[in-house]
Amino acid sequence: MQKTKPIFTIHGVSTGGLQENTGYSRKPAQALAVHAQGLGAFDFRFTEGLWADLAERFAGQLSPVELKELGLLGDLADYAIDVVTYQGTCRDKILRRLRDRMERTGPGTVVLAHSLGTVITMDIVIQYLREGLIHPDRPRSTWPISSILTLGSPLGIDVPYASGIGFMDRARTLEGLAFLAGRSDCFEGFWVNLHDKDDPVTTGSLLGSHSAAVRLADFEGYARLGVYDREVNVGFHLLGHTQYWGSPIVAQYLFDMVTL
Repeated sequence: MQKTKPIFTIHGVSTGGLQENTGYSRKPAQALAVHAQGLGAFDFRFTEGLWADLAERFAGQLSPVELKELGLLGDLADYAIDVVTYQGTCRDKILRRLRDRMERTGPGTVVLAHSLGTVITMDIVIQYLREGLIHPDRPRSTWPISSILTLGSPLGIDVPYASGIGFMDRARTLEGLAFLAGRSDCFEGFWVNLHDKDDPVTTGSLLGSHSAAVRLADFEGYARLGVYDREVNVGFHLLGHTQYWGSPIVAQYLFDMVTL
């Protein structure tokens, strides 16, 4: 049995809490097992980063009616509450919980994140940079995160929500990029960003938007950040944003990351 790097998954917006979301890593785990057939015996280890219960608790404070009783309208409200919860009241709690859970898996973890989970991933990376836990003077094998695979990331666009603030604090993002830029060698292949060609949530590059006043992809040093944007086709176009988890294409990239 060949040992592989641990995989830590971070989900995006969802409906329900822990009970409804536990087990969401089964699809990538199954796709990875299928991809590895005939290549040897591998010990793939998945750990789920769950935070939906914090959003569900916040939703319960807003309305005495359970959102699941409202059907599609309730689902849409649940998605919006997840965004507001992370951007506002529960951001620090979510980051602390996921960092603690991920760090228990040991150093050299591969992060697999989807949608809003990619925003959370960026924030965690920025924290590690500030704390020196990810640093060019440290061996990459000791970094809490060895590499990142993001799926359907909205980081490159501004999605307004109730407060009127942009989806991502751009100043915070740029601060993280300033740490990264110029440290090219150690970040080789650090971050792969997959976006479906029909996914309405993505812009094509992790940190750049054609509609934004400033394209972060044009930020000096972006090409040296170890970020590689790849267009993929994960399924029927109306479901482009939701079909990444079980995609064979995602499994291929994930396999390369965890076995290197």
